[in-house]
Amino acid sequence: MDQVNGKALIQKAAKAGSDCAAGKCYQEGWGVKPDTKLAIEYYHKSAGSGSSHGMCRLGKCFQNGYGVTKDHSTAVEIFRRAARRGNSNAIYNLGICYDEGYSVEKSTKIALSLYHEAAIRGNSHAETNLGFAYMHGNNQFLNHIMQRG
Repeated sequence: MDQVNGKALIQKAAKAGSDCAAGKCYQEGWGVKPDTKLAIEYYHKSAGSGSSHGMCRLGKCFQNGYGVTKDHSTAVEIFRRAARRGNSNAIYNLGICYDEGYSVEKSTKIALSLYHEAAIRGNSHAETNLGFAYMHGNNQFLNHIMQRG
């Protein structure tokens, strides 16, 4: 892991016009003074231009109440839009919403299906959640979805 070079690349992308990268820089204070309001503006702009990464970042802000009023319903809507674009983080985060019942009916089956879809796309957090599900006895359903994928 190389935090310094990673931050430098994100800063470079922000300077090149990536609204999502600019939002992350303002959120974290990388190369700029931290500014929650600007971070949210950049995430909105990025999401509005169709970036699934911008959508996912904006959804996380609504999910956690970062710079906006916490609103799980809005987060779910944004995650769904980004998930339709194939964003594995959005698919994973939508799985969390179903796992926890955040503005959707709690459903372990839907959550596990979403984790599986995200894992297929290389999301390590989703793979971890699938592993925990196996460890906690959801084997029959997991075996079924794993055979599909």
